This record gives sequence, structure tokens and C-alpha cells, in this order.
Amino acid sequence: MRNEKGFTLIELIIVIAVTAVLSVIGIAAFVSYSRTQALNAATQDVVTMLQVAKSRAQSQVIPENHLCGTSRFAGYQVVIPLPITQGVYRLEAVFEGSCTKEIGNQNKKLPQNISFDANSSTSIKFSVLTGEASVLGNIKINGYSKTKRITVSSSGLIRISD
Repeated sequence: MRNEKGFTLIELIIVIAVTAVLSVIGIAAFVSYSRTQALNAATQDVVTMLQVAKSRAQSQVIPENHLCGTSRFAGYQVVIPLPITQGVYRLEAVFEGSCTKEIGNQNKKLPQNISFDANSSTSIKFSVLTGEASVLGNIKINGYSKTKRITVSSSGLIRISD
């Protein structure tokens, strides 16, 4: 009888197979987690811009060098320009008489594979001083077979839901 130390070929194959299965499960879970985080981050970026618009409207921050003449400042709005599927959104100052001023570095784009739903609101405006929204706003963000909904109430309350 031989007294050799070591592993047999079958034992090594089983260990490699189990390691491979565990690795595949781990990679799949990581990909799913990464996609969920990308959607959450994109949603949070849109909410942050909405909060900036509301905050600036409440504090009456008027942008410099606006070309709206003597038009009275009316607030700020977040605009999702058409076609809505491009995933672009921006912050604008609003003046009476339909005059708007795009805020320089406040243009954003959703990450790849994440987009606004076609039924989303295209503009949500916050009024001066009160921060109230001019209309009830609903923005849906789709990505990786998941959807996040941002709701803005007429009082200016911003909520995120699945």
C-alpha cells in the first residue's frame, strides 16, 4: 500500500467547480447591485436639482446677466427638454412673461441605460418665497428593468418611491 500525500484529480475538479459556481453567483449579485445603485444615484441627482431649484426660489437668488429686462423674477424650474428619452435635464430661472434663463453649469444627463419615462413631467417650477410647485410633478426614471418615481406635491414636497 502506497502512502502518498496530496489530492486526487477528482477532489481538485470538485473544488474548482464549486469555486466557479460561487464566483458566478457573486458576479451576478454584484452586477445587479451595481445597476440598482446607478439607478438610485441618477434618481438622487434629479432630486438634488429639484431641491436646488426650490431652495433658490425660496431664497430669491436671481441669476446675474439675465436678458429678461425688467420682468419680475418668478422662481426656478427644472426642465426635461423633448425628446424626453434623451435623459437630459437642466435648471432655469423663470421670469414673468415666459422669459427663462438657463443656469450655466446646471445641465445634466442621465447615465447610459437609464432614461426618463415618456409620461414624466417636462417642467417643474418652484415659486419665489414659498417654494411651492406650480403643478403636481411626476418624474419616472427607468433603468435595468426597474423604475423610480419622483413626486413633487403642490406644496413643494419632493418624494422618491419605487
